[in-house]
Amino acid sequence: MPSIQSEYNFIDKFITAAELYPDHIAFEIGGTDVKYTYRECYTGIEMWKGYFQTLNIRQGDRVFILLPEGIEFIFSFYALASIGAISAFYDIKATDYELNQVITEFDPVGIVASSKFLTTRENLIENKSLQFVLVNESIDGESNYFASSKTVTAASLPHEPQKLVAPDSDTIVSCHFTYKGLGYPLQVRHKYHDYSLFLEQSMNIYPQKPGAANLTCLPFYPIYGISSSVLFPLSSGAKLLLYIDLNKNSILNILESYQVSLVCLVPLLLKMLVKEAKSAGADIRDRLNPSLEIISGGSYLDKNIQEDIYRLLGIKVYQGYGLTESFPITFSYKDKVKFGTIGAAFEEFTSLMIVDHDGQPLPTGTVGEIAIKGRTLTEGYFGREEETLRLFKDGYHLTGDLGFVDHENFLYFVGRKQPFTKVTSRMVDLSEVENVLKSHPQVMEARAVVRENKKFGELVYATVKLEEHQQLTEIELRNLCKKYLSKHKIPSKVTICY
Repeated sequence: MPSIQSEYNFIDKFITAAELYPDHIAFEIGGTDVKYTYRECYTGIEMWKGYFQTLNIRQGDRVFILLPEGIEFIFSFYALASIGAISAFYDIKATDYELNQVITEFDPVGIVASSKFLTTRENLIENKSLQFVLVNESIDGESNYFASSKTVTAASLPHEPQKLVAPDSDTIVSCHFTYKGLGYPLQVRHKYHDYSLFLEQSMNIYPQKPGAANLTCLPFYPIYGISSSVLFPLSSGAKLLLYIDLNKNSILNILESYQVSLVCLVPLLLKMLVKEAKSAGADIRDRLNPSLEIISGGSYLDKNIQEDIYRLLGIKVYQGYGLTESFPITFSYKDKVKFGTIGAAFEEFTSLMIVDHDGQPLPTGTVGEIAIKGRTLTEGYFGREEETLRLFKDGYHLTGDLGFVDHENFLYFVGRKQPFTKVTSRMVDLSEVENVLKSHPQVMEARAVVRENKKFGELVYATVKLEEHQQLTEIELRNLCKKYLSKHKIPSKVTICY
């Protein structure tokens, strides 16, 4: 593997790509006529930087991006990073309850949102520091959220395009949220350097040719989405091909039609790919791009799926391990892959060890908690000193995940130590689920657990104990969860004890 020599500057890399390949397609929504060249993206980012300058956004200011996957999301993040402002991201399909938690925690001075988002929210609160809400199009209908005096549309803002430049390496440019089984979200802030180093590392491992199609079917808001699916292709002159609704499209057909060279997927989508490949023609391997690489992330990929894809398509699926706190810590790639593992550490700038309950290193092959260290690891949870002291020790982050390392330094994932999990590759804090159930006045106790489901992987199940002489149905309790929690967090079954 080529070694990493110098600081990799992803904004400068994008600028270089725009100068070298101005008429190449940088962004395309598959199945539509929506396409943007590198020149158009460059111009769009400078225009959005002008919007934010007009709104007096400065280095260190906090702006929440609540946009769907699309070009304005990309323009916003690049523009805000260039200013040195801090962009926060979250699932726009989350409930008002969940969004209120993260908006209050982040306390932005500005929010970037869509008209649809503003007109469908009824119970969001306005945080104390909010100065503006920038809408990417005309508002269609009445906003139930925010004072109208604070809402402005991009088209109505007087502005001058501002030159796209990179911020200083140590500038904090993003905030993502994670859960550690505590019942509430934690802020993870990353520096510009963290993104740049991750992208340099990725380009050394998975080099892309200018114009190569990189397919993403993932949401942009997780750190895996924004870094691997957005910044990665745009740093190399490749094409970011976005497919939003895979229910109407075949992954295999997309890979063939666009001759995709790289795709980042989650295990649920890889299961879909296996199903499609089983019914494809015998010549399917010949119809795909011979350089196609598939990367799995978001949650653990079962060894059987890797073996099925290799048998059916002749492609080794690469799997790594990383967290919101760290970006990837382990990688699999062409010369170093072992099915059933989650990769090996790239020792030039990351390290990991397996530790016991006291934080002491365990020998090779012994299961314990995975502790990670690296140059892209966050310094802690912003504003949460107690949680930081508990989960960051001597430069290592105690992940709450359980695993072991073999004699070839490959990492194996075996489970979790803390009460959190992932359902369809999205984080679920089991304590949060329990707290929602216990908020009902007739519920005395609640316990949420995870069980394996053959079709969907891990799912949430709950048991509640009612107060004496009380009566509740499972439907009532699941409806309570639907009011406060996203769909993937809602227990598949609630068992009631009296």
